[in-house]
Amino acid sequence: MKVAVLGTNDRAALVVVRQLALEVSIDEVIIVRHTKQRSLACVSKYTHKSVYFNFDTPDVSTLIHLLQDEKIDLILPINDITSLFVIHHYSSLNANFTLASPTPSSYYQAIDKWAIQEMCDGKTLKYPVSQLIEQGSRLENRDISEEYVYLKTRNSVVYHEEKYKNMMYKS
Repeated sequence: MKVAVLGTNDRAALVVVRQLALEVSIDEVIIVRHTKQRSLACVSKYTHKSVYFNFDTPDVSTLIHLLQDEKIDLILPINDITSLFVIHHYSSLNANFTLASPTPSSYYQAIDKWAIQEMCDGKTLKYPVSQLIEQGSRLENRDISEEYVYLKTRNSVVYHEEKYKNMMYKS
């Protein structure tokens, strides 16, 4: 079996590549990176090949052709950007490959940081008292309280103006 690991977060992708190498059913691991710069997973002795793909492209057919040319059996998205890309193109990718990814509805539930609190009962699963900072509002103009966790966005990655944007708050 040939596996395509989408995305190249250094730690996560390297751990995944090493773990996949232990599976006897896996013949080759190919990294499809979302940055032009190669990561540690790209040069690992367990990685057969590393290729770049611009995940901001709205046309999934280029990626499908690339993966078909490599005779990929399984797609494994490794980071937020590639996971969101797979979910946006779930039907097309799922028709051609096996996806190690949740269904779109499950994925959107899992990445919604604000909605997670609805699943927490306060006893077994606790969620910190939080405030969501609405888009366009400025944190500097608010009275900051140490009793709250402030969420800049509900999701860490959004698709806006035909680009995937990492929305993680950077201090």
